[in-house]
Amino acid sequence: MSGTSLGLDYYDNTQPIIDAIKRVMAADKRALPLMKQIGEYLVRSTHNRFAAQRSPEGIPWQKDTPAVWAKKQIKKILTESSHLKDSIIPLATNTSVEWGTNKIYGRIHQEGGPMHHPEREQVLHFKKGKDGNTRFHRANTKASFAMKATIGAHDTEMPARPYLGISSDDQREILLRVEDYYHRAALP
Repeated sequence: MSGTSLGLDYYDNTQPIIDAIKRVMAADKRALPLMKQIGEYLVRSTHNRFAAQRSPEGIPWQKDTPAVWAKKQIKKILTESSHLKDSIIPLATNTSVEWGTNKIYGRIHQEGGPMHHPEREQVLHFKKGKDGNTRFHRANTKASFAMKATIGAHDTEMPARPYLGISSDDQREILLRVEDYYHRAALP
């Protein structure tokens, strides 16, 4: 995945899960159904984070600036188009599971960091108010006039909004699934 992804060995809190999976694999090499089940669970858990707008640790994602928020049609963080959320997929093998996105911008949303915006031209729309003053107008449908403007190159800082990760609830759920798989498969 060219965007960002995580595997179970990524976090310190996953060691009990890794140990339980190793136990399954030591007894029976057919762990692919278990790995698929874990991957599908982690995708659902990640989708729930988009709905709750919280990190795996339960920390609310940083809100957008008022200017960005005003432009949004859907008033949820990281959910304007749902492309990022909908791109989260699992990747499972007999020996591993990871989940993540192929969206290149997935990493900057997960980890945060500096973003460079090159110089660009943009058409700005204005509307003349009843008081005679001219104001910037976002939608061009009711604008009185428009003009081209050059917006200079600039840098911004993207806040981290972690959506991938394993919460303590996830850890418990995965361990339950591993133990259930271990016992259902009648492994020693």
